[in-house]
Amino acid sequence: MKYISLFSGIGFPCKNLSSLASIQGGNSGLDGKKSGLFFDMMRIIRTVNHILDKKVHVIFENNASMSNKNKIMITDYIKEEYPDVHMTRLDGSKFGVQCRKRIFWTDFDIDTSNIVCNQSWDDVLDPVGTTPNISDNYVNCLNKAVDTKSVNKNFVSVSKRNGLYSFNVNTIDDTYKSRWQMSFHSDTGTAETNLPYSYPYGKCRPITASFGNHNVLVDRREKEENKFDLRMFSFTEIEKLFGYEENYTELLSHSKTKRREVLGNSVIVPVIEYILTHIL
Repeated sequence: MKYISLFSGIGFPCKNLSSLASIQGGNSGLDGKKSGLFFDMMRIIRTVNHILDKKVHVIFENNASMSNKNKIMITDYIKEEYPDVHMTRLDGSKFGVQCRKRIFWTDFDIDTSNIVCNQSWDDVLDPVGTTPNISDNYVNCLNKAVDTKSVNKNFVSVSKRNGLYSFNVNTIDDTYKSRWQMSFHSDTGTAETNLPYSYPYGKCRPITASFGNHNVLVDRREKEENKFDLRMFSFTEIEKLFGYEENYTELLSHSKTKRREVLGNSVIVPVIEYILTHIL
């Protein structure tokens, strides 16, 4: 049976599969109402293959944080239609600035030895000073203490003076951590200025549809040591983090919520382009 240069797939909901689903108690896996759409996708693909009497190429994408049990279950189910299925783990940080670990299931092999990173902070960020800072209330929220039930030696908070922010590290012997310490953030600093709970030098954390503290940026450009702007990523910056042209989603500007959802649930374009080079 011949293959044609047509592919189907790219993503089914991770709401019941990801590690976050486990934390929130919604880890029902493929039995979940949302992630279970995987089976409908496979049913449609089987129907298309039958009608064409040719198999389309397939690319399935989902969060790499799902359990091995779910990975195996998905792989085995795809194998019923595509016996030679391949499961490949790719991280967006190998292609650009955004860390985004994903699993791809394909009916063709993907060579991971020739990946090149062609994006840096300079390619992504708006000019210094053009993006508004976050509110003082938001900063105060991130400074709040959380009882982790385990001993902590340092408590990290952020203070603002003369329009710029700084990290403060206080020595303690208690079970409390600030929300800064409970949630990784993105930082434009060097390896020396990054705190242990920020993402690797030159990289940002995964962008989410919620645009909450996941999308906070410590912007140190043109600042003295431990001085920075504290803000959210702009829409245009996030578009570039995903490999889209600036203002690509401007059509949705009438609804910031929809624009956030579209971007936060997107795939990184250079990753998909790289995958497609293996069949085109």
